[in-house]
Amino acid sequence: MGRVRVFAAVVVCCCVLASCVSGGNEAETTSSPVAGSTTAGPSASGTGSLEVLEGSPFSAHLPGIVELMRLPEYTAAQEARIREWERDREDSIAGCMRERGFDYFPGDWEPEEAGASMLFFVDGVDVIAVNGLPNDLARVRAEGYGLRAPAGGTESGGEALPGAQANEEYRESLSADSREAYDLAMGGQDVYEEPDPSALPGCLTLANERHPEPELGDLSVARQFWVDFGPLVLGMNRVALEDVFNDQRVRDLSLEWYSCMVKAGYSELAEGGYYSVDNIDLNAGYSLALATKADGEVGDSWYNFGISDTPDDERSLVGSPAEIAIAVADFQCREPLNYFETHRAVQLELEQAYVDQNSAAFDKLTAFYDRYKAGDLS
Repeated sequence: MGRVRVFAAVVVCCCVLASCVSGGNEAETTSSPVAGSTTAGPSASGTGSLEVLEGSPFSAHLPGIVELMRLPEYTAAQEARIREWERDREDSIAGCMRERGFDYFPGDWEPEEAGASMLFFVDGVDVIAVNGLPNDLARVRAEGYGLRAPAGGTESGGEALPGAQANEEYRESLSADSREAYDLAMGGQDVYEEPDPSALPGCLTLANERHPEPELGDLSVARQFWVDFGPLVLGMNRVALEDVFNDQRVRDLSLEWYSCMVKAGYSELAEGGYYSVDNIDLNAGYSLALATKADGEVGDSWYNFGISDTPDDERSLVGSPAEIAIAVADFQCREPLNYFETHRAVQLELEQAYVDQNSAAFDKLTAFYDRYKAGDLS
C-alpha cells in the first residue's frame, strides 16, 4: 500500500507492543516477562488498544520490551544536568533578547512522563484496531463503534509549557514589523537570504554556542535498549501494522469489503484522510466515523489516533445515527468474508517468519532483559 502506517513510530508502535499490559482488556502474563506467554482475544466491546493474538510468536517478548521502554529516558543525575543546562540556556536567550529590545520568558525543562519519549506508548482506551472492531451486530446497531467524544473536547497536540506559551502570546501581541524583528533577533538571518556581514547572530544561536549540550555519560537502560534493539522492535511493528496489510491475501479481502461498502453508499472511504483505493483496509470505516468534519470532508486522523486525540472539528459524526450506519454497513460487509480469521493467520505466519529470521537478535534481547532484572544494568 502507498500509505506508510507507522507515520510516527513514537506514537504507534506500542499500540501493538504495549497492548499486553494496557488498554481495556488486560491479558494475563506468566513466567518472566520476556519468556512468558501473553494472549488476548478480540474485544467484544470494540474498545482497547491493539491486542496480542493468541499464539502470537511475538507475545513471549512483548512484556519485557514494554517494561524496558517504560523506564525513564534519563537517570536522576542526567536530569539534573539537563535541567541546569536548559536553565542557563534560557536565561542566556532572555538576556540577549532584552538587549535587542524584546521580552523573553525563560521556561523550565521537565522530563516527559517516565519513558514516554522512548516508549511510543498509547493508552488506547478509545482506540479501535482491526482485531478490536465490534463483533456483535446488536451492539453495533445500538452503539456503532462505541465512539464517545470526551467531555469538553480535546484538540490534538501537546500542552505548551508556561514559558513557551508566554513567549508565543507575547510574539502574537507584536505588530507585523515587530514580529519580523523579533524573529530576526531570535533566529538570526535566514540562511536562504543573501548574507549580511553586519547582521547579528540570533540569540538562540548564541545561547547554544555559550551553553553546549552537557555530556551525559553512560546511556540509561532505556536509551541503551533503544540503541541496541530499536531496529528489532520497529521491525515487529512493521510486521503487525504494515506487512500483514500488504499481504495479497489480506489485500484481496480488503478490496472485497470496500466494494461492498461502496454499494452501501460509502465511496468516500477512499477519498479522504490517509485512504485511497490502493491502500484501503477495514479501518477505513472506523476512520470515516471518527474523523469526518461537519462539511463532510474526511480529516487526516486515522484509527491509531483514538477519539481523544482527534481534533474537535473532525468529530461531527461521533455518537450520531450516521456513525451507527457506517458501523452497521462495515459489520455486514465484513462478516461474510471471515476477514479476522484470514488476517490472524497471515499475521501469525509473518510474525513467525520474523522471529525465525531474527532469532539471534531476540536471544540478545532476552539476555539484555535478564541482565536488567538481575541488576547488572543501571
